Amino acid sequence: GVEALGCVHGNGDGGAPEGYAAAGVPVMALITKSGGYGKLPMVAPSTADASAECVTRLKALGHKLVAIVTPDRHIGPVETFAAAAKDKRLKLHRDSFRDADFDARATLRTLMAMDPRPTAIVALQGEAAKLADGARPASERCIARSALRASVKSSKQSWHPLM
Repeated sequence: GVEALGCVHGNGDGGAPEGYAAAGVPVMALITKSGGYGKLPMVAPSTADASAECVTRLKALGHKLVAIVTPDRHIGPVETFAAAAKDKRLKLHRDSFRDADFDARATLRTLMAMDPRPTAIVALQGEAAKLADGARPASERCIARSALRASVKSSKQSWHPLM
């Protein structure tokens, strides 16, 4: 028999979990939950320690301004990084975009034109790769290439603090 049901990224009307719960099977959400799964108890990963360590390392390396380049929606691990940066007084510049509208070259031009300009970027894996691919001049390649150095895995995506 089934001893427990774990719903990874539970989303939908919640009919299946209700059936298991009615049969006496413990049901929980793992990582995220929404819709009919919204009332389930949840187990979620945390990137708090990794974020704090990343910010400490960035500061130790002399970074004073870090750009966060993300879609204009809530992304838990990125928000955790931003909170750690705030706690440790690392200055942030946020550059958000609509998912379909991301232009790596334009983003890099904007960041490189800032004064002072960020010396590191935090981005999701897909955007980090596009930033690295879109960096043509050596000065941009330096900041964007490090997108592949360090990652903190979240449930559906990775984000990359640049060092």
